[in-house]
Amino acid sequence: MDSLIQSLGSRFSESNMPASMLYQLHPNNIQKFDRSDYKDTVRTNDEFYQNDNFEQNAMSWYDMNKKESIEQNESDFVNLVIKTDLFPAVCEAMIILLTLSATTCTVKGSFSTLRRVKTWLRSTMSDERLSGVCMMSVHRDPSTPTRICS
Repeated sequence: MDSLIQSLGSRFSESNMPASMLYQLHPNNIQKFDRSDYKDTVRTNDEFYQNDNFEQNAMSWYDMNKKESIEQNESDFVNLVIKTDLFPAVCEAMIILLTLSATTCTVKGSFSTLRRVKTWLRSTMSDERLSGVCMMSVHRDPSTPTRICS
């Protein structure tokens, strides 16, 4: 139980707030904010990420998206990045958001794979080959038995 409490505490800590605030760049979330509250959120992100002209770009992004509704097929951040060509700082923030992992399971799985692949027998493997073998191991067909060839 202590481990669960500690995990939840670190997951929802104050240090993770700027990353979760990036979700407020989505036009559907913009609809929920008035301009002053949104500006406070943008300032917090700007202080954390120190992205050039982020505050100005984000407020222009707010003004553009506050009035128009977004279609369902454009609702994910991958499609929204395309619409941010006039707002480079907002585009960079969305790319940061897209690279954040939703959970730590993938990261832990990657380290487990690395430990299985990079044994003392394969200590001279090049980085490119190691990366390729790890990707093959992580994205393998689950119905096939686990076997890593050298």
